[in-house]
Amino acid sequence: MRTILTAAILFALAGCSSPESITANKHQVMDLKISRAAGIYSQCLNKKWSDINPATRYYNINNTHTIASYLDGQGEMASAKIQTISDNQADVEIYLTSRGNSQQALLEAAKACV
Repeated sequence: MRTILTAAILFALAGCSSPESITANKHQVMDLKISRAAGIYSQCLNKKWSDINPATRYYNINNTHTIASYLDGQGEMASAKIQTISDNQADVEIYLTSRGNSQQALLEAAKACV
């Protein structure tokens, strides 16, 4: 019985962290192919977003850079996904939620790094 209950709880929690639920409340506000290396753009964006909101985190997995800016106790208010196309090209996607009051500043920072 415990095994079934534990499996049910883990299954329910896995659904909470699925990619669909993570992006469900976000709106894509930017989708660009840029003439900069993904690593250089993501370093610029991470610094600018961290200056605006210290609760910003950076991840790099398999040449996909992810930057997320969090509101205390309310989840993400913005995220960026930067993928390498070639040595000097990257695909940039910026997502914003309706939470927080820094969205415009975060979007302007994303544009400034281009």
